[in-house]
Amino acid sequence: MRQAFTISIRQTNGQKSDDDSRMNQYIQQFNEIVNCLRSMNILYVVADGFYAKYTFIKAILHHQLHIISRLRNDANLRWLYQGIHPKRKGRKRKYDSKVVFSQLEKFRFVTDYKGYLMYEALVYSITLKQTIKLVMLRPVNNPDKYALLFSTATRLPALFVVQYYESRFQIEFLFRDAKQHLGLSDCQSTQPERLDAHFNFSMAALNIAKLHILEQNQFKSDTLISIDHFKRLKYNEHWLNRIISKLDLDPDLIKIHPNFKELLFYGSLAA
Repeated sequence: MRQAFTISIRQTNGQKSDDDSRMNQYIQQFNEIVNCLRSMNILYVVADGFYAKYTFIKAILHHQLHIISRLRNDANLRWLYQGIHPKRKGRKRKYDSKVVFSQLEKFRFVTDYKGYLMYEALVYSITLKQTIKLVMLRPVNNPDKYALLFSTATRLPALFVVQYYESRFQIEFLFRDAKQHLGLSDCQSTQPERLDAHFNFSMAALNIAKLHILEQNQFKSDTLISIDHFKRLKYNEHWLNRIISKLDLDPDLIKIHPNFKELLFYGSLAA
């Protein structure tokens, strides 16, 4: 089941100083919710390419978690040295030549996934200062193009890296549903505390609605989440109960009527 839920939402304060940069704000927020992530046995943090920076990844690793993200197509990577180390004084050689992404013979082919050829390799990232699992995706119809995903969990299968990164798009549905149906962008206050409360109330309401839909469908993986449909059902249910109450009707007799469900679903649409 691939569904996104909100733990914490916060506006950046817009300050430009180095000590309060946006990245530092993101790290601070992550540090504040990391215990919540641990309580849910979350092991991987999935983020877009903006977060593929040493400072953010260092914060993730500090809490014994791993990150899955995307690299630039011109990422500075080195192959791990696999040769024989000569008997001499000093440190052993760790790294080999620079990774050239057109040299496919140095990658291990994994599978053909949704029209993409998937390759993997263990490499050293100069920018991130550590060894990473690199996953390269090349379109079957246009093999000259490629996308680079990576994970600090070097033993994580390449297919899992891709599927975890795919699930990141579920975040977009959170903002879509909250804006369209739960008033995320409707707050007219300019006070940071009120805005913060409004944003989190809106997202909390979305969490509750999604959980209610999933519970009604016994948490089946193919459950269709439609907040518009859910709101219509709840509105119809409230209005019908009010009519029954005001007209002093027998609720049990009304609700077992075969046409009651038709009225309950009146005006509802699928997502």
